[in-house]
Amino acid sequence: MVDQLYKNQSYTGRTSRNGRSQREAPNRLRKENESRLPRFVKVAEKTDFTDGFGKVVSVEGRSLALFRVKDEYFAIANVCLHRGGPLGEGNLSGSVVTCPWHGWNFDVRTGSFTVIPTLKVATYKVKEQDGSVMVELP
Repeated sequence: MVDQLYKNQSYTGRTSRNGRSQREAPNRLRKENESRLPRFVKVAEKTDFTDGFGKVVSVEGRSLALFRVKDEYFAIANVCLHRGGPLGEGNLSGSVVTCPWHGWNFDVRTGSFTVIPTLKVATYKVKEQDGSVMVELP
């Protein structure tokens, strides 16, 4: 085993057991950490929204329902907890969206089911920047 380590030595004189040099470690760690950080992804334009209605977008395999309430933007999972109905196709009254399939109501600001507030759909942070609507993905 010692002979194998000597054969894998880089010019720094130090290697790990898998042959990677210590010099590579900071770059490798930076790349791994960046891939774990949440990031904002553009999903729509401000002009894409109509009052009282949601907008359905697909981002990296996730279906999201976006809503504008008094110039604030909100994003929730586009799946009703009852039977999987498309919340983004429901009617929006104030900050409450009604599932078009069976009438369950969710507050788009918190994701809470209005009858049992501890039941929640996933929510996502949203920001508006230079006319673009962006959602934070984990």
